[in-house]
Amino acid sequence: MGFFPGLVEYMAEEENWNIEWIEGSWTECLDQLEAGEIDMMVDVAYSKTRDDLYDFNNISVFTNWGIIYADNPGKLLTFEDLEGKTIAVMTDSIHTDGDFGIKNLTSVFGISCSLIEVDNYTAVFEKVQSGEADGGVVNRLFGNLNGKDYGLIKTSLIFNPVDLMFAFPPSAPLNTQLIERIDYHLQVLQDDPESSYYQLLNQYFLDVNIVERIPEWIIYIIIAISMTVLVSVVMSIKLNKTVEEKTQEIKEKNITLQNDLELRKKIEKSLKETEYNLELLNEILLETIPNMVIFIHEDGEISLVNENFKEIYSIIYGFDLDNKMNISKLPDNNLTEAIKSSLLEFKQNNVEIEHREMSKTINLENDTYYELFTSKIILKSKEYKMGVLFVFNNITPFIELENLRRQFISTVSHELRTPITSINLSINNLLKYRDKLDREKKDKIFEMMKKSGKVLSEMIEDLLIASRIENKKITLETSEFFIKDAIEEVVLQLSPGTKSKNITIKKEINKNAEIKADYKRICQIIRILLDNAIKYSPDNTKIRIKTSAEYNEFYDKNKENGILISVMDEGIGIPEKDLSNIFSKFHRGSNVKNISGTGLGLNIAKSLTKLHGGEIKVESTIGVGTKFHIFLPISKEKEKTTIKREEDFQEKKDD
Repeated sequence: MGFFPGLVEYMAEEENWNIEWIEGSWTECLDQLEAGEIDMMVDVAYSKTRDDLYDFNNISVFTNWGIIYADNPGKLLTFEDLEGKTIAVMTDSIHTDGDFGIKNLTSVFGISCSLIEVDNYTAVFEKVQSGEADGGVVNRLFGNLNGKDYGLIKTSLIFNPVDLMFAFPPSAPLNTQLIERIDYHLQVLQDDPESSYYQLLNQYFLDVNIVERIPEWIIYIIIAISMTVLVSVVMSIKLNKTVEEKTQEIKEKNITLQNDLELRKKIEKSLKETEYNLELLNEILLETIPNMVIFIHEDGEISLVNENFKEIYSIIYGFDLDNKMNISKLPDNNLTEAIKSSLLEFKQNNVEIEHREMSKTINLENDTYYELFTSKIILKSKEYKMGVLFVFNNITPFIELENLRRQFISTVSHELRTPITSINLSINNLLKYRDKLDREKKDKIFEMMKKSGKVLSEMIEDLLIASRIENKKITLETSEFFIKDAIEEVVLQLSPGTKSKNITIKKEINKNAEIKADYKRICQIIRILLDNAIKYSPDNTKIRIKTSAEYNEFYDKNKENGILISVMDEGIGIPEKDLSNIFSKFHRGSNVKNISGTGLGLNIAKSLTKLHGGEIKVESTIGVGTKFHIFLPISKEKEKTTIKREEDFQEKKDD
């Protein structure tokens, strides 16, 4: 089956997807993907060029790179050895035509070689095996799996690190749903060493050196440094060869180098071109690293800085960086202070260690967290003795996850403590004063215990539902029903709360509006929103519940027929700063004060709405009130019936 098909089959089983596999050459599949004839293509290397042609998921499956194979270990030792050779490559491969593929690399080096383009990597190895090609470009996974079968040997010529991902037709309707679910499964699988993801890796790539738990930025740095050293060796050999050729030419013409100004200019030009090519390659390699990277000399002068660092620094601090600037001249902020302090610490360390490393975590002003990896490098030049390489890895998602874990423990501990304390206190009073309490006082204590038990039960139920949703253990049991029945049932259930606060419920419901959905879950969504409206509304106010068949694309992204349910209160409102996170787990408005709650209700409501293919939106103004809108799509077979009933309802209303 293969690694990617196995991974897709696992996700399909989890999501109840029906999979149809389409065979074809690499180029044919890419053409079908761009034309929207297939819904998804696996094992596609990401690049900025391809990002303009297709949609990609957000989480890398793993990192791959290009490598050249040959039939003789001594045939291709350096990139210079490609000169005059014939190399087999796969048509439309990113390692062939990509920005850092073999075509562009040989062009940068000034190396002239012939490329034979074939349809697949198997054909590449066949060309090398038959002797039609001196070497072949494949990705490292294919090479490790099949190189021995063809009697071929990997060379030290590696290049073009890329992320393998899932690709989709541009702006296809299914993309949002597919990408969300695929990223979810990849995150869960990659975080679990015992998951089917690693089982598939062991099954298909047992002998392949894949270390998925090592951070991706370290892999890129290792590759970039290795390639830089390799290219430096190549350029040194090429430079020596150039000098030897020029020296031999001088000897043959019996002309001294000192007196031949024209020849001196030619040699200087050749040296400058070689130096330019090396600097250009260093720049290309630096930009392949996805992290923020900067190299600073001991006096604070910026020697190298990649575009990622420049872009992020400009966005956060509004200042444009460039080479030759001095770090001491930059504005004071968390980022520059971390660099300055690390540079000072390295300078104060008098022990000349070739590579001394340090790491720390810093929080930037836009509340993003970076792990700073620094390395002291001793320079063998007259101008500088030492420099420091700084690599910044964004760890904000991990910090947020840790904060969420802490918030969960704090919230649950606090919210469970109140009802448990109430129950324990009631039991102690009953045991201690049971002979002195009359019937009325005992009933009050029992009623208090009942309310506390109900609160405890509801909180535990919320936690269980949230857990089942996250673990994909909730299935919808759909049936056809009138939406008014669900709303009226919930209003009746929550009537004690509305009566105790003298809150009026005003219903504007189309009695003929019918949907096909899970009745129990729809009631649960409405109950969460109505319960919140009651909880956060003052006494003697109104709550409106309205249904409508008129709405815009703000509520209905997929332009489907459906129904909009709105719950509108006159409560305390939600602060604007909280609106973007109001549906997140355990997030509660900053103005709720001592009003009890776990922060799970709205997250559950959104998840259940999404399971029905719907959308949930919120509008709120502090001190005025809050409006929640739920869009639920109507199944295709029910559209005509629903539209007819809407027309009948409108006619009766007009009469």
